[in-house]
Amino acid sequence: MLSQAGVSYKSRELFREPLTESEVRAILGTHSPRDVVSLRSRKARELSFREQLPDDETLIRLLAREPGLWRHPIITVGGKLSVGYNAESIGKLIEADG
Repeated sequence: MLSQAGVSYKSRELFREPLTESEVRAILGTHSPRDVVSLRSRKARELSFREQLPDDETLIRLLAREPGLWRHPIITVGGKLSVGYNAESIGKLIEADG
């Protein structure tokens, strides 16, 4: 979708090159880590996240260590965040940056 819109972007394979805690914080900006956790992921099920999510600091540490906890894709444009495939949300980010 980004390529089709002529948007240049950087891609990162989080399973090969996990984020640091400071990178997680930078990506989140003002968002809660709860906004980006995939509750359907195998790791979230293993950690019983459907029953209760841990506090934000613990989630940030886990997001840095466990890339499978993120909803994918993670897109940041001009400090704005879109997580999970939502064509409308991604389109709005592209338009706002354009």
